[in-house]
Amino acid sequence: MILTSETYASKEGALNGNEVVRENGPLDSRYRKEISENAQYYFNLVAANYKIIGTSEMYNSAQARDNGIEPVRNGPVAEVEDNT
Repeated sequence: MILTSETYASKEGALNGNEVVRENGPLDSRYRKEISENAQYYFNLVAANYKIIGTSEMYNSAQARDNGIEPVRNGPVAEVEDNT
């Protein structure tokens, strides 16, 4: 799993969350590249209001993190898994 978001209370909310990723994913300015306290690399995808849309998994290098951004930027959004 490359990007994890909040848990949604409804399927409608999750579908809306997917749409927000589709809208913001292609925009370079929406990525915040970070380094954790234990020197792991990750990124946050943020909306226009700077609210975090999703947080990536942890990577061992900046290059691996940057490679992890590409599927979010260019790829399809995953199907919604309805656990109700």
